[in-house]
Amino acid sequence: MKKFISIFLITIILFLILIVSCKKDNDNTSNVTNKIEFGNSLSIADELSYFSASVSTTVTSLGGNTITQHGHCWSKDQNPTTENLHSLLGSLSSASTFISDLTELLPNTTYYIRAYLSHNNGTVYGSQFSLKTLKTGKPDIETLDPTDISLFSAVCGGEIVSDSGLVITESGIFWGDEENTLSITNCLGHHKDEETTEGTFTHEIAGLNENTTYYVRAYAVNEIDTSYGEIKQFLTLPLNIPSLSTSNPTDVTFNSASCGGNVTDNGNGTINAQGVVWSSSQDPTIESNEGITSDGSENGSYVSYLTGLNESTLYYVRAYARNEKGTGYGELKQITTLTLNLPSVKNLDLEGLYYDNTTNTGSAAFKGEVLDEGNGRVSSKGIVWDINQNPTIDNYTGITNNGKGLGIYSAIMADLIVGTPYYVKGYATNEKGTIYTTQIAFTIELSEPGVRTTAPYNITANTAQSGGSVDWDGYLRVTERGIVWSTDNNPSLDNYIGRDINSSGTGVFTSNITGLVEGTRYYVVAYATNQLGTGYGSIYDFVPQGPPCGELTVNYGGQTYHTVKIGEQCWMKENLNIGVRIPKNQNMVEDDLTVEKYCYDDNEENCSKYGGLYQWDEMMGYSTQEGAQGICPEGWHIPTDNEWKMLEGNIDTYYPVGSSEWNKDGFRGNDIGYKLKSTYDWKDIYGNDSGNGSDEYGFKALPGGKRNGTSYIYYGGKYGESSFWTSTQSGNDIWVRLLDQAWNSIKRTELPKSLGLYVRCIKNTSN
Repeated sequence: MKKFISIFLITIILFLILIVSCKKDNDNTSNVTNKIEFGNSLSIADELSYFSASVSTTVTSLGGNTITQHGHCWSKDQNPTTENLHSLLGSLSSASTFISDLTELLPNTTYYIRAYLSHNNGTVYGSQFSLKTLKTGKPDIETLDPTDISLFSAVCGGEIVSDSGLVITESGIFWGDEENTLSITNCLGHHKDEETTEGTFTHEIAGLNENTTYYVRAYAVNEIDTSYGEIKQFLTLPLNIPSLSTSNPTDVTFNSASCGGNVTDNGNGTINAQGVVWSSSQDPTIESNEGITSDGSENGSYVSYLTGLNESTLYYVRAYARNEKGTGYGELKQITTLTLNLPSVKNLDLEGLYYDNTTNTGSAAFKGEVLDEGNGRVSSKGIVWDINQNPTIDNYTGITNNGKGLGIYSAIMADLIVGTPYYVKGYATNEKGTIYTTQIAFTIELSEPGVRTTAPYNITANTAQSGGSVDWDGYLRVTERGIVWSTDNNPSLDNYIGRDINSSGTGVFTSNITGLVEGTRYYVVAYATNQLGTGYGSIYDFVPQGPPCGELTVNYGGQTYHTVKIGEQCWMKENLNIGVRIPKNQNMVEDDLTVEKYCYDDNEENCSKYGGLYQWDEMMGYSTQEGAQGICPEGWHIPTDNEWKMLEGNIDTYYPVGSSEWNKDGFRGNDIGYKLKSTYDWKDIYGNDSGNGSDEYGFKALPGGKRNGTSYIYYGGKYGESSFWTSTQSGNDIWVRLLDQAWNSIKRTELPKSLGLYVRCIKNTSN
């Protein structure tokens, strides 16, 4: 294969335009030779190479001569003749162009060429031209550094940097284990390629020995010679046994464990087996052990599972890994298997006994729990029962399987015969055997429900809470449950004043008790009803009581009233303000639906400050009963004349309760009025606050005046006054109380029912 042709300005080609003149040999000269004409140039007819060339010449005139031979002659010396190398192209009959192949040339050499024509009279030569053949030599090759060196192989090769213009007929590498004697004929191996071009080539050298030094060399051959790269040296890897560690054992049971290893170095070989070995003797091996696992053949960590161990036994375990060199072991670890015990179980809880009206059979619900598996695996758990004592999983009427392992489970006994004794146990089974709970004996007997009453709590003046728990349904469905209460000490569904039904079924329930009267003793009991009848819990009694007077507030008609305790009495601190305002010139009429009131000076703001003014009948709710509730809220009433006397005796400095002073008419007592009046707004005739009181008890009596017929009097200015009804009649009139800005005492007098006065409610006393 020819290299691309470098033409070196061959022929310097014909600077001068010459007319080829014929030249005679020294011996033969003729006039006719002058008539032969050559063209003015010599052309290279083919590629110039290292060893040959083709040239052409044009003959423009033969001059009438008969040409017996023609061609070209060439030499390294100037003016070549046919005595030198020349071509023989035969006779020539007409002027034309002819081509000669110049052979046996040397590379990188200048040659001189002339065309020639021979005839009878001699030989004629054309002008001299020259050319230089291409430069060439050995191939230029380098040996590559060996790569991918392993135990028994490596990748080697070379790079043909230049083919020096010639075809590379062969290239390759050869190797051996002795550098001094390494040659292509004295080597351990040889890889050869045919007709390689410039560039790199590689070969894998196989069949080497581990941990051995080798020498390798690249070579290339062309038409000229063979070239060699430098000798490279490499060492195959040494083969070692694998290096690895043993993992810490985990998940140890009575007959198994988890272990494993981590191969950190494969010893430059291939791992063909790995796992763990164990024995009850030290230093187990793959040849001597009580157990072995095989867990793949890859570098890195792996997990092994040891099975078939004996309980309560010390084992020695270590990881292993094997390659071509042999077997490596990790460090020795110890495992002591657990002792296998029976499971630990909690005694059964009987959660309920039931009766089915449609099938006339019973059922029982139980809850059990496996607390510990005894270092084994609980394979089954549940309950077992029989009509004879001490049932087992081998001797029973009925059995359940409620799963495996630890934890709580629920089990049902079904199709039980009413009136038949049953014996039941919980059980749990592991590899060691079966353990049982304490036996439970029961018989389903139909009965009324079993009920507990919740003691009353959250007791207020008018409400309380209670409830109960239906602990036993009597094996029949509880259709109703609740509480009843009464002022009788034996409340029942046939004897109650209040009842709260709370759904059905068993379990705890809560009920509300309402409509109570403060201070009254009540009795409450829980009940539950099934098909057979009603069961009752214990009876509790309680007395509704609100917050203590002074802390107690009363929300009534959209207004909040505060309280004050004086002696044993509980009074409101504010005058009552309830109802719809009417003008002062109208009398109040009986109307069960609407309470009517007057506001001083027909101004609603005065009712907000002082309270409402009421005619006596309206205030009493059209009752004549002394101490009636009237328009007071539930649990309160209109104070009587005697209750006012008790108030006066509890406050006055000189006259105690029971003093005859309080039976008098008119202003009486010493400082009772001063202590009841507020500390402001009590003005004298001149508008001064000289009539204010000390309000020592917080009664806060204000000078709100009164309605006198169809007008309002004694309010706000001079002669400030405040008047209060009692519920006590005196003939056709009513006993009242009157406070005056000019008096420190209090007035007791009789006034007609038609006036409009204030009212203070007093709390009912407890029974």
